[in-house]
Amino acid sequence: MEFKIKDALKSLSNIFSGSVFVFSREKILYSSEDKTPNISLNSHPIVKKLLESEMPQIITNPGVHPLCVNCAIFSKCSAKLEVAFPFFTQGKALNGGVCYNIGRGASINEDDLDDWLTLLKHFSNFLQYMVEEKERLLNEHLLKQQLSYLINLVPEAVAIIDGQGRIQNLNSPAQKVNLANCVGKNDVINEIQKAHGLKGQFRITILERQKPLELNIKTFGDRKRLTGAIVHTVEKLKVPKDTFPQKRNLLAFNKIIGGSPKLKKAIEIAEQVAPSDSTVLLRGESGTGKEMFAHAIHLLSPRRNENFITINCAAIPDNLLESELFGYEEGAFTGARKGGKKGKFELANNGTLFLDEIGDMPAALQAKLLRVLQEKKIERVGGTKSIPINTRIIAATHRNLEEMITEGTFRKDLFFRLNVIPIFIPPLRERPEDIKLLLNYYLKKYCILLKKDFKVFSREALEILLNYHWPGNIRELENTVEYLVNVESADEITPASLPTYIRFNQNANKKVGIKAALKTQKKKRLIAALEKHGYDTEGKKRAAKELGISLSTLYRWAKKYNVEI
Repeated sequence: MEFKIKDALKSLSNIFSGSVFVFSREKILYSSEDKTPNISLNSHPIVKKLLESEMPQIITNPGVHPLCVNCAIFSKCSAKLEVAFPFFTQGKALNGGVCYNIGRGASINEDDLDDWLTLLKHFSNFLQYMVEEKERLLNEHLLKQQLSYLINLVPEAVAIIDGQGRIQNLNSPAQKVNLANCVGKNDVINEIQKAHGLKGQFRITILERQKPLELNIKTFGDRKRLTGAIVHTVEKLKVPKDTFPQKRNLLAFNKIIGGSPKLKKAIEIAEQVAPSDSTVLLRGESGTGKEMFAHAIHLLSPRRNENFITINCAAIPDNLLESELFGYEEGAFTGARKGGKKGKFELANNGTLFLDEIGDMPAALQAKLLRVLQEKKIERVGGTKSIPINTRIIAATHRNLEEMITEGTFRKDLFFRLNVIPIFIPPLRERPEDIKLLLNYYLKKYCILLKKDFKVFSREALEILLNYHWPGNIRELENTVEYLVNVESADEITPASLPTYIRFNQNANKKVGIKAALKTQKKKRLIAALEKHGYDTEGKKRAAKELGISLSTLYRWAKKYNVEI
């Protein structure tokens, strides 16, 4: 629709050798120019006057008319005539208008001015219809996107149908149980049409794969006409009240988007260890979602109804971190609160404490943390009494702790205490199949949150984003999409909209990708040659000869590509 409006404006501008633009109260929406003019409506004389008076405006002598005095191109105006008509809603409220700038080449005489104004008024009515229709379609599209987002938040299988029984939307659980086929195959539509007008909501049982499936059905419309219905499954199992939080919290890992093998493996391990009290160490680069993993593990544990407390060891100054972790007694230091203060360990008692960026904890505090983990007791700063604590620890870091141990900046014994259940969360570059999924998820999310028209990525923009290496991982990707939704006014996000550093990196990314592919290819060739000729000395010589390299180069390749020989 936007392109049709643009085409209509260009056609009009050609008729009268000038320009035309459509505006709201705040900004120019569409223009006959290739690029929408970046001008303030308050500085545009005829538009400003229209917005103030809410009446059509005409300037028959641009550049001389009193309205033009404050215009930036006063006395240099090339227009022969300027006309502006307001747009009103059905409630008679002004919501913008259209401005025609008719060039001096247009054949408009004083005698036929009234006919021209009548014609322009008709054009204005048509343009208002087109703008309102586009707005209606965008709102309709947005509502569909919002509805799709909402029904995918519920665990039941849900199908939305129209008055003719056609399915308009299905959520993920509905697709898994093949609800669309169930509805058609079991003649549910006829049941809905029969029941509508007699009872607005009812329940039926159908057979699917020889198993009974209960469906709740809610119809919409009046007694004479069915306009639609919602069909959803009914939970048949009688689940004890105690276990409902766990059932609900299984959705926690649904917030972690992606289907790559490495990510699935990390989620699988996290789900397996969640019910235990074992310490978990989440390893992964910044922005990979470590805190989301930690929270999901807590929600699936028996401690889910207790506190989940987070502390970022890198964000708190060293001299304050101890009191934040262990609390302090009254008078422990200047400015200490009267009565003292509980630390994070006490606040997380019987719950979970998430120690984010544990690799940034100062060495002196590492020793105290180790003692707490061993003895399961803490002492507040300035206190003498030991306080028993029952806290599950989940730690996370983006640092290489093994290297830090070698360098002497991280305690080896603390590492072994924390590294009971290590979970490695892959960076985005190791799960490229998830990038498009994440881009579209966050695009939909921010269009809804920021109340923006629904947008799509152009093929070229998507290719650049898919080839980008995302050093900031999911956090960087999400921030990038939020930026694009904020700054892009068109319905399509093109390469021109992308941040400069992403556009300029696409060639470098391709080179990195080519190097990685060559490296993988060399490794495969090396392994294949060794498997063929054997790993003894003679076999290595024959393998080197087949590969066209020296024996010493073969050894270098093996070391470089981590091939054991």
